[in-house]
Amino acid sequence: MGNRYHAVFVYGTLMPGQDAYDDSLARAVVAQAPAYWADASLYLGPAYPMAIRSRGGTGIHGWVLLLNEQLFDQILYRLDEYEGYFGEDDPDNLYTRQLARVQVLPEDAESWEGPTRDVQVYVYVATPQGFAQNRDGMLLSPSGDWRNRAKEYELLQGNGDTIADDPSDPPLEVKCQDGHCQIVYK
Repeated sequence: MGNRYHAVFVYGTLMPGQDAYDDSLARAVVAQAPAYWADASLYLGPAYPMAIRSRGGTGIHGWVLLLNEQLFDQILYRLDEYEGYFGEDDPDNLYTRQLARVQVLPEDAESWEGPTRDVQVYVYVATPQGFAQNRDGMLLSPSGDWRNRAKEYELLQGNGDTIADDPSDPPLEVKCQDGHCQIVYK
């Protein structure tokens, strides 16, 4: 296969088997494998998740998609549009596109021809403003896996563990430095 691809890490609605993994994205995928991003935390919303960089976070389970180099710019434009990313430092960004390192966990090592171990990928991370605008009803996923959202959302909502609904919860703020964001409780 060589290195004629670009890697993207998806962790929610863009994963294989999810609604947004449609024909136009699927046709650009050269290879795919489950992966794990250790330095992040996943927040679940009613419709979509948000990732926050977080050293020592809960981690996020997702997929690495190796995209055909010839289709990459077209697909990246489409992904940017889907994720609400309008360009670097745009104040209206819901997410920002960043580079991260994830560990690929191929289910079938014989069919996986991509890189293994620490793979550099593009990933969409919530901006501080985007997270703040959507924090009502967002829940920290204990498993870091979007596929568990229904069960976790039900369990956590029943316990009142949303990050914004309980007035006794301390206020929070998202702090970012050098491309790494974390949630800080005041």
